[in-house]
Amino acid sequence: MIDFLAMTPHEMWKMVDLNHQGALEKLTQLWDKVGKAPITKTEAHECLDALYIHSMQRIKEHAGTLAGLYPTIKYSRNRFEKKTALWWVDHYTAGINVWGTLSWFSAMKVHGAASTHFIVDYHGFPFCIIPIMHGAWHCPARNSDSVSVEMVNAGKIEQNAAGKWCYWPKKFTQEIPVGLVQELPPVPLDKPWRGAHYMQPFTPDQIINNIKLKRLVIAADPTRFSPLRMSQHSDWQIGKSDMGPLWPFADVNSAAFDAIDISENSFLRDIEDEHFDKKWSGSIPEIEEQNSPEYGTEAILDADVSASTLMSVADVQDALLKLGYALTVDGVYGPRTHQAVMTFQNHWNIQHDREEEKLLKVDGIAGPQTQAAIRETRKN
Repeated sequence: MIDFLAMTPHEMWKMVDLNHQGALEKLTQLWDKVGKAPITKTEAHECLDALYIHSMQRIKEHAGTLAGLYPTIKYSRNRFEKKTALWWVDHYTAGINVWGTLSWFSAMKVHGAASTHFIVDYHGFPFCIIPIMHGAWHCPARNSDSVSVEMVNAGKIEQNAAGKWCYWPKKFTQEIPVGLVQELPPVPLDKPWRGAHYMQPFTPDQIINNIKLKRLVIAADPTRFSPLRMSQHSDWQIGKSDMGPLWPFADVNSAAFDAIDISENSFLRDIEDEHFDKKWSGSIPEIEEQNSPEYGTEAILDADVSASTLMSVADVQDALLKLGYALTVDGVYGPRTHQAVMTFQNHWNIQHDREEEKLLKVDGIAGPQTQAAIRETRKN
């Protein structure tokens, strides 16, 4: 991969001017391919480089004032160089404006020490603002060893006295444009999620682009990612609500590690059939967004440590085997392991049905919360 952040800003912008057309052609070709078939490590690096160049070109063309704020200085240089394993962390922005997000994660927002590798708008190509060899400042517990994405999404929403749908900031006083509400109708939750009764759904384009980004990063660095290391912000920080119950966490991450055409995934067809028969063509003109609950001084606790001792696939299998589940310890996260984890999660939830904060998502993924529950069960 090209180390864009080793360049001076002048060198970087000159490189973008000279290469943006070729980068868009390469990106268009490989972005289509990664959704349909496996790609090589070289192709993945080429696609990520092209995405970075195209991202900077869009910043320059569509929000020229931001060009003076990039490349961002909010990153940890070559942080992943000596890591043997990496995580992925999904976030949402708790806002509806990609340009406000880009502004917040830029060099000049000195009062907010937050950044990310990727930003995914409702539609169109994602933005890459930090190449994946460097660390982003997005979650203190995982800054040292994770790639991060911010999905543009209002998250928790409420209706005001006038019947308008609102989101953060200022305690749900920021109205969502009517056209965007029509494209993404608010979804009532079966039960409240960390204080939310309604949330904004994600677009099919966003779900597809999240899967493609994960496939690219996995192909670019195939030995350091595994299904067990796909996570979301709420796994790591109390009080965070992203991604929430509307995000198809298990299905997306399963699709990231398979080799079939994304369009063949039945879960995505179901989502497209249920909603989103049109795309909103309006604009959100403001560049500056107010402080969001998901943005903040994420670098304060930015120590190069892991949040906990993490279990390998073999460790999970061995622990479940000792708890009585019929498994072979082979280090392969196959269907039997997936089913055993789901069974454990169900058993755990039955035992803790009066302790909502302890309940696990029954998805067959042995993420941080499920691993903690396995350890606690072993101790007892």
